[in-house]
Amino acid sequence: MEKKTVTIHPCIRCGRCIRVCPVALNPVNIMSTMKTMPVDRAKVKLLNPLACTDCQLCSEICPSNIDVATIVKRAKTIAKLP
Repeated sequence: MEKKTVTIHPCIRCGRCIRVCPVALNPVNIMSTMKTMPVDRAKVKLLNPLACTDCQLCSEICPSNIDVATIVKRAKTIAKLP
């Protein structure tokens, strides 16, 4: 069985991940914040990634094939830091 290749495109800020989120997170803003270096931990905490239920719906609906859920999971790790 051949492995399917998926092309990942830049975020088009369509808002589908926001609309599908069962806990009303804003994954687009979380992704944008996570891309800045150094990551602003205070801003990450304000975006409340700890509320994420790991449902993966944001990644499934993304037309750009971005693994949004993994980025939000990283944000959860940063938000847990003191």
